[in-house]
Amino acid sequence: MLRGFTRLTNYGASRTMHGQGPHNVESSTLYGTVSQRDELGQTSVLSAPPPLAMHWADRATGRVLARTKMFDAGFGDVSALERMRDDHELFGAAPDVPLEAALAHAVSLPQVPGLRPRATEGIALRELSWHSEAVDPRFEAPVRRARALLLVGGRSPANTTTLDPSTPLCIAMAASGEEGYARRAKVLAPLVRAGLDALVLENPFYGARRRPGQRSARLPTVYEQFHMNHASVLEALGLLRGLRALPGMANKPLGLLGYSMGGFMVCLAASAFESPLALVPVAAGRSPRSVYLDGALSWAVDFRSLERERADARVFLGDLFESTARHLRPPVDGSSVVLTAAERDGFVFPGETDQLLREWPGASLRRYRGGHTHVFTAFDGHVRRAVRDAFAELAC
Repeated sequence: MLRGFTRLTNYGASRTMHGQGPHNVESSTLYGTVSQRDELGQTSVLSAPPPLAMHWADRATGRVLARTKMFDAGFGDVSALERMRDDHELFGAAPDVPLEAALAHAVSLPQVPGLRPRATEGIALRELSWHSEAVDPRFEAPVRRARALLLVGGRSPANTTTLDPSTPLCIAMAASGEEGYARRAKVLAPLVRAGLDALVLENPFYGARRRPGQRSARLPTVYEQFHMNHASVLEALGLLRGLRALPGMANKPLGLLGYSMGGFMVCLAASAFESPLALVPVAAGRSPRSVYLDGALSWAVDFRSLERERADARVFLGDLFESTARHLRPPVDGSSVVLTAAERDGFVFPGETDQLLREWPGASLRRYRGGHTHVFTAFDGHVRRAVRDAFAELAC
């Protein structure tokens, strides 16, 4: 067991839940056994949940989101979208992140904006920033200024310019519309106090990275949505490779956590990374196509504006989102993948998660009662357990 890992994994990382079998059987305290890994790492479905109606909370959330339309300014740069759609090496060349310099010049924060100080008590908080080469240079300086919050437990801010090589580190990526660090910091804080380092990445166009005059996190064009997703994956890859390049960090345990859109993004980042990872995609699936065309989020898509530009808007939009799925590859050998999903998800349909499970040998799936909006709120304790378990298996 790696030093610094014990506190993170010694309280339930690989124990049997509710007596339902050995530790390689993934079980939900709220649903039941979903999948297992055999001794060769192969996944078999034990009891896939039957199709169920969309959860009422997701339906209500979808109606609220539909009041303000996304993509009301149309597709944006269609030529760039077509290049991204057709590029088979879209995530092949992630720009370097000057991580050593970013750590040295990180700014200490007294608390996480939007969180009570007690939520991060005992945790050193430092905000890193750097110029992101992943962002289209046509966008303004705030968008191109990458930002991430570093959370380190049990150390003063002055001692966080370097990282402990043996302490596991998890990068958390943003959900759709998730601005700032508060929600992810709240979920990760107990794990940080238990021995995890964490980096919470701010997406382009969100929070402090909004464009001048941008009124909300709802993006006006399809290109901005695609470019945000692409750039955030490249920035996460740059951070992972930057961490590996730091002196003494060649064997530091690394992982990725993301919810909803962030879950899709961590899958793409893991597919392009060359070292084993602890990977926890929450409420994510193989392709975001159905999210934007059929799920509750589709009610917020301004199809009228898109169809004024081109009659085949739905087909074209679907092809764009489906094209991202071809970049999904199982993470390298030695990785640990714990998928976490909702039984009645109205945004990311359960079938999408099941398909990702089938295509990623060795992954496991934990499904919980409820809808999409529950998984990272009411079930944050289960998300933390998934992170602990993923890192525990990575260390084995």
